[in-house]
Amino acid sequence: MLKSILLSVAALICGALISLYGVFLSVFADGGINERLILIVIVLLLLFVLSTIFAYIQPHNAWLNAAFLGGGGVIILLLDPQNVYYFLYSFMIFLVCLAGVWVGKKLNSKYKKVNNHSTN
Repeated sequence: MLKSILLSVAALICGALISLYGVFLSVFADGGINERLILIVIVLLLLFVLSTIFAYIQPHNAWLNAAFLGGGGVIILLLDPQNVYYFLYSFMIFLVCLAGVWVGKKLNSKYKKVNNHSTN
């Protein structure tokens, strides 16, 4: 129970930091389009990796942790809907977190199968 709560809090903190320093800066900072696109790709990769890790560690709360990871970025983008690309970026955050959960759960089940066969 404590592990579940701690992982959810860790996901919430990681999501808040990524939202503030990744999503917010990639959209509202002064910079060229290339810098913004690179930062967007880095944010999406980071969200994918983190949601995969959280889903691998704790598959039964994976969807909640993915919501904590990507929710802040989606909220930031939807609060200022001045650009249609913000909706696309929000959708990409959502898809990347879902893909990470799917991969993390697959890895967890595969590892458990391999681990069960090796102990028998």
